[in-house]
Amino acid sequence: PLLDARWIHPLLIKKGHADPELHARVDLLLARVGQSKMSLLYEQEIRGLGEYAALPLLRYVQFPLSKPNAAQRRAAMRILADIAPTWAIGDLIAILPDEDGEIRVDAARALERLTGLTMGRPSDDWRKPWDECEKSHRRWESWWEGNRSRFPAPFRQASAPPLRKAGRPVRSHTA
Repeated sequence: PLLDARWIHPLLIKKGHADPELHARVDLLLARVGQSKMSLLYEQEIRGLGEYAALPLLRYVQFPLSKPNAAQRRAAMRILADIAPTWAIGDLIAILPDEDGEIRVDAARALERLTGLTMGRPSDDWRKPWDECEKSHRRWESWWEGNRSRFPAPFRQASAPPLRKAGRPVRSHTA
């Protein structure tokens, strides 16, 4: 039934990046990734939303309660590495210290795709222990401080709806 309702995607996109229904839709699709033999179809649905799926995916990866769902978090981050727009650069830099090396690799891959920069550390090297990556992370933070004005956000991220868990709103620790 979730795949049969694809017609709703263009309507949700018209509502904008921070629409609660869009977030709920991405949550449902993401929940199916890894839980179904058809997970590739669900992943393709998320990718089909393009940059409009980026904010819900970012919030999912950032949400502490998603950490036990390592496969879903990695799937979300893998998609983000491919679809994240430039307004997500600051969030991607904030994700780099994640304890999961695979999450760090995909965040670095997205940053390289968006900026053309590596800060001296190829994306695959972000799997290494954090103490080896920390210096590059500080470089990214410093670069962002000097360059954030070159990458304006198309909407106010502060207006994002509360994070969702199992279909219910959850208060965000970052809101």
